[in-house]
Amino acid sequence: MALYLTPHQIQALESNFGYTFKNKRLLDKAMESAGATSGPGDNRDLAHVGDPVIRVVFHLDGYTRNGSRGTTSVFHDMNARNTNLTLIGRSRGLDKYIHVNPSQWGQVSDKVMATTVEAIIGAVFIDSDWNISIVKLVLVMLGILEDS
Repeated sequence: MALYLTPHQIQALESNFGYTFKNKRLLDKAMESAGATSGPGDNRDLAHVGDPVIRVVFHLDGYTRNGSRGTTSVFHDMNARNTNLTLIGRSRGLDKYIHVNPSQWGQVSDKVMATTVEAIIGAVFIDSDWNISIVKLVLVMLGILEDS
């Protein structure tokens, strides 16, 4: 199965968030929104992994900073909410790489953008052999998490 993304696009995306994928198909899948193709392969499964991984990274970061659970939860909710993920994705130009459902006429909705950012995080987590430290670096690079 051929990749949707070109090698140049993959390289641009990887440099955008500071991670080089061993398995380029994971990045390709992360950039494919629901309904973009017929059959399985969209990014929702990766987003389903990425969402809780983001939460774990925030809570580990809060723990290492001796932050309270409440403060950590509020910080996570402010920075990892869909509206913020959408803003970050758009500011990084990710919308020009997302393979959208043809019925969306090339437009990337806010929901698709947020799901794609979560899917990227899920893909990084899986590709890095579940390395939370690498995920944290990507979250910092994307501006979702502050550098500690």
